[in-house]
Amino acid sequence: MKAQKKYAFEPNYAVAPGETLKEVMESMEMTQRELAVRCELTVQSLNRIFKGEQAISYETANSLGLVTDVPASFWNNLEAQYREQLAKLDEHERLESEKVWLKKVPCKELIEQGHISNHKDKVLMVRETLSFYGVSSVNA
Repeated sequence: MKAQKKYAFEPNYAVAPGETLKEVMESMEMTQRELAVRCELTVQSLNRIFKGEQAISYETANSLGLVTDVPASFWNNLEAQYREQLAKLDEHERLESEKVWLKKVPCKELIEQGHISNHKDKVLMVRETLSFYGVSSVNA
């Protein structure tokens, strides 16, 4: 028997990988300046990474792996998940502004024919309807 997913976890926030990096740095009792020197980064770059303003590159992930003994793959995965979540949040905001479009689409018929699901959340309805039409936005 396959387990059914009852509750979807869709956070409305994104945590920069720099937050985890700060925790690792503090657990190693290392200063920001020391971490920057050991990774051959500027303190300014490290600050931007902490804030999520600068991505952790593959090279930086390798350096962090050597300095913190936390694998580069961990830093790369955190960065990818963070950027993906930011994109989802941007998409949600964009779709929120496109909810009015649903009034122009025969949603009732699409639901009755089983092409889309009836969602209380209109943003999900917009997303599913766009997917049905095979487009990424109302303008497309």
